[in-house]
Amino acid sequence: MADQSEEKADLAEMWVRLEEAWARVSRQISAELNAQYAAVPAGQALLLQLLDAFGPQRMSDLATLLGMSHGGCTLLVHRAQAAALVKRVRDRADRRVVWVEMDGQGEALLAEMRRARAQIIAHYITQLDPSVVKTLAELLERITLAFSKAPAR
Repeated sequence: MADQSEEKADLAEMWVRLEEAWARVSRQISAELNAQYAAVPAGQALLLQLLDAFGPQRMSDLATLLGMSHGGCTLLVHRAQAAALVKRVRDRADRRVVWVEMDGQGEALLAEMRRARAQIIAHYITQLDPSVVKTLAELLERITLAFSKAPAR
C-alpha cells in the first residue's frame, strides 16, 4: 500500500516537472513569436487560432471561447476586422445573427505565424539528439491519446 502511494506521489511530482518544463518552452516560443510579430496583438492572434479551430462563430460564442465580455469581444473583432483579418457575415436565415469568420489576410497571417513557430521549434529541436526527439514525439502522442480516451473530469 505504501509503495502505491509513493508511486502516485512520484508520478504527481513528475507531472509537475513536465508541466513546468512545458510552460517554460511555451513561454520561450511565445516570446520569440511576439518579437517577430509585435504588430499583431495577442488577442487577435488567439482570435485567429480559435476561428481556425472552430470555424465561424457568433459573437457570444467567441466571447465565451475567449473568456471575455461581449463588449470586449466586440472591440477585439472590430480591431481585427479593421486590420482585414476577420469579417462579419450576417446569417442568411436569421439576419439578426452575425457570424465572425477569418478573412484571407487572417488565414495568411495565421499560416505565416505557424511557419515561424515551426522554425523556432526546429531551431531548438535540432540541437537535440534525433533519438531524443523521436522519443519525445512518441511520448507526446501517447499523452494526447491518453487525454482523448480519459473520461472528462
